[in-house]
Amino acid sequence: MKMVSAAKYAKAERELRAARAYGLSAKGFYDNLEVEKVEGPQKHLFIAATSDRGLCGAANSSIVKNIRTQLNDGKQDLEGTKIIAIGDKSRTGLARTHASNLLLSVNEVGKRSLVFGDA
Repeated sequence: MKMVSAAKYAKAERELRAARAYGLSAKGFYDNLEVEKVEGPQKHLFIAATSDRGLCGAANSSIVKNIRTQLNDGKQDLEGTKIIAIGDKSRTGLARTHASNLLLSVNEVGKRSLVFGDA
């Protein structure tokens, strides 16, 4: 059993070593990025990723409740806050109370083939 674990660990370590260059170059890109802070009102974007249907009720509702709580606590400027809803459950859960904040709604992700119009 230990030999199998050692072999799997060695394989994962080899794969990680090969991918490390990509990670370091991406890190170097972001470390050297010169970004200026934009003055003015802050804008916020929430991305709610839920399922379209199925037996994920607790997960879906907790995502919607969390976003709804953060929007209703008064700390967020609702005018500068937008929501992207991925999945039908997030769209229906947030459209009732925050329809004006919905920027984009996407459903059936991964179920149908992409076409040029989707891009």
